[in-house]
Amino acid sequence: MIAAIIVIIIFLLNNPSIFIRPHCKAPYGAASLNSTFNTLGQLETGISYNSNNEYNVVNSYGFTGKYQFVEQTLKDLGYYIPKDNIYYKNGSEKNNWFGKFTGKNGCNSYQDFLDNKFN
Repeated sequence: MIAAIIVIIIFLLNNPSIFIRPHCKAPYGAASLNSTFNTLGQLETGISYNSNNEYNVVNSYGFTGKYQFVEQTLKDLGYYIPKDNIYYKNGSEKNNWFGKFTGKNGCNSYQDFLDNKFN
């Protein structure tokens, strides 16, 4: 489910004018989409938009970053390879991040992921 949402988010980022507002028949545009993502990030982390900490949030289950990614989602997106294919809900009680990052888009480590403002 989360992976499907991420795919939709990536699609919308690349095509921000795909949807038309019904009342004025104008594209939503990037500003509206960015506002939606900022609200989503605030809901996921509980931290206000533009906080210095919003991208470094890790909850008790190891959900990580502004959008609270899990090992499985980053695996599906090609950023992460879980150690022994064990991750949250597949033999692990939480996201331990014992695997390795693939280097995709310059993300070579867990710290790289946390430091990236687009996580």
